[in-house]
Amino acid sequence: MNVYPHGTYIISAITKDGIIVGSDSRVSMFEGTEQHSRIYAHIDGVQKIFVYKKIFFQMDGQEDFSYYTIFGLFDKFKKENKETVSVKNFYNKFLSFAKKALSENDLKAINDNHIIISGYDKTKPCIYIYENGKSDSAIGHGFKTNVYIDNRNKQMADYFNKCDINSGLSFINKFLTIISKSQPKIGGKSSLGYLLNNGDLKTFFQKKYNYTTKREELLDCYNDKIKIIYESKSDSANYKYSLSLILFPKSR
Repeated sequence: MNVYPHGTYIISAITKDGIIVGSDSRVSMFEGTEQHSRIYAHIDGVQKIFVYKKIFFQMDGQEDFSYYTIFGLFDKFKKENKETVSVKNFYNKFLSFAKKALSENDLKAINDNHIIISGYDKTKPCIYIYENGKSDSAIGHGFKTNVYIDNRNKQMADYFNKCDINSGLSFINKFLTIISKSQPKIGGKSSLGYLLNNGDLKTFFQKKYNYTTKREELLDCYNDKIKIIYESKSDSANYKYSLSLILFPKSR
C-alpha cells in the first residue's frame, strides 16, 4: 500500500504559540488514474495554501477542476462572499458558494478531495479536515494532514504540542523534503504559514503560477510560459498535441 497516495501533501498543526500550515508546491501529470499510472510531467511552484482574513484554507486534488482553478474559485469567493465566515462554518459557506459557481463534476472534486481549514474560534486554535462527506478536527491541540496514517502519529502530535512556531515550521519543511525524496508526486519548495494567538499572520507561499481559469493555465502550458518538467521528449510532444485538441478543437 502506498502511504502517500496523493499528489499533494498538506498539513496544519497547533503549537504552543499558534497554528502552522505547510504544503508541497508540485502538481503532477498522470496517464490514467492517479493511483495506478505513470507520471509523465510535473510543475513546481504552485500555491496550495490560501488565506481568507484570519483563516487558512488548504486543498489537494487541485487539477481536478475543468473551468476555474482553485486559485480562481477562492479569489472569487473572497471578492463576492457577503456572509459572515468563521473557522467553524467556513467549509459549508465555501461549499455553498462553490455550488453556484461550479459544474457538477467540479463540485464533486471538492467533495472528494481533502480540505483543511485552520484558524481561531475566539481564543481557541482549531483545525477541521473534510473529505467525501466525512470530517474530523483538532481543537486546542493536535494536527491534521491529508494522509490518514500520519494523523495517527503520536510522536508528531507530542512534538507539535510542545514546539514553538519556528521549530514547527522547520520540522514541516524538513518533513516535506524527506517525503519528496521517495515520493515523486510530492515536491517543489515548501509553502508555509503561521497564525499566532495574538492574531499575527504570515505566509511563505509559492505563487509562481496562479490562474483564474484552467484555459488560461493550459494556454501558458501550450506556449511554454510555464516550466514543465517532462520525463521524456515524447511526453512533451504528446502533451502539446493533447493540449492543441483541447484548446483549438475547431482547427483539427
